[in-house]
Amino acid sequence: MYRPELTYFIVLTVIILFSQFLPTGLLLLLDNFLIRILVILLLLYLITLGPTAGILGLMAIALMYLERNKRKVVVAAKKLDLMDWTRKEYATVEEASKPQTTVPVNEFDKKTDEESYYVPDTTCDITDFEPVAPTINEKAVLSTIYPLSGQREEAGSGSNNLYEELGFGHINGVETICSSKAQCDSTMAANMKDIAEVKGNYMVDGAHSSVSFSIKHIISNTKGSINVDSGYVNLDNTAGSKIYIRLDMKSINTQSSMRDSHLKDKSEFFDVAKHGKAIFESSEIVKNEGGIFSYTAKGKLTIKGITKEVDLNFNYVGTKDGSDWSTGKEMPANVIGFDGETIINRTQFGIGEGGGLGEDVKIDITLEAIQPK
Repeated sequence: MYRPELTYFIVLTVIILFSQFLPTGLLLLLDNFLIRILVILLLLYLITLGPTAGILGLMAIALMYLERNKRKVVVAAKKLDLMDWTRKEYATVEEASKPQTTVPVNEFDKKTDEESYYVPDTTCDITDFEPVAPTINEKAVLSTIYPLSGQREEAGSGSNNLYEELGFGHINGVETICSSKAQCDSTMAANMKDIAEVKGNYMVDGAHSSVSFSIKHIISNTKGSINVDSGYVNLDNTAGSKIYIRLDMKSINTQSSMRDSHLKDKSEFFDVAKHGKAIFESSEIVKNEGGIFSYTAKGKLTIKGITKEVDLNFNYVGTKDGSDWSTGKEMPANVIGFDGETIINRTQFGIGEGGGLGEDVKIDITLEAIQPK
């Protein structure tokens, strides 16, 4: 090692070891463009002296620039602390782990001397309140279960029930509110559709008819549907059924393919391979006095080869001019409609098992039938 190289070796070694003690002002001069050119020229000169001086020079320059960066961060932090802002204090892990013992209370939460507790001057009984339901239909049903105070079991006509006990009702598919008994009587008479106008034979239009059912499973209702296969309505028929409806049990749909397969295939349920159809037929139609439904079709329901007597309550919606497409082309026709419902016990038809399944099944039916002109 030559003497000049030895001298630079000693100087550069001191810079490397004590660069952290260099003045900040001196280190910040390294940002100057001219100083950077001088540093590069110095590094080239050290390389010409020898490899040792060149390597040490490169290390010394690199360490000074690193130290310069650290000092710039410190200077920036000091300037930030001098700014006029409040730094949020965060709780330590130990403080945050302690359970909260107090709850802040705003001034408006405190009771003032002007406030007083409400004390009713009269007492009331639970029967003074009407049952609450989102629709008129549901409220009408609730009122039969939870009657209002003063309700009479021997209430007279349907209009009396509607006005005196409810003030509203469901008249032949129309939700109706009555302001007086006379209005209720008039509304019922105006909306009551008489099936006496249904003459002759009407074929059920399965494409525009539907059957839906619901059954309680543990706590909520599971719902499904069955397609109407065929049928007829002939209220003039004296030798057989006045209403005949055939259902396609293979079309059961509960919005779950796995459950549908279970219902269709298992022998403890519908076993549709052996019992593909269900049939309702009625030969007696009774007119009801009051209530939600105007008529009852007393008939028999056959499921899985088991036949039981069933009452299908329904309303006659009316008749309109329509079309018959049974021949493949549009032909003029009379169209009639019915809305009805019934409740059956599934165990009477050998359907289902336990597992939180309810016994009562509510069946809703919408029927449309056509008669070519």
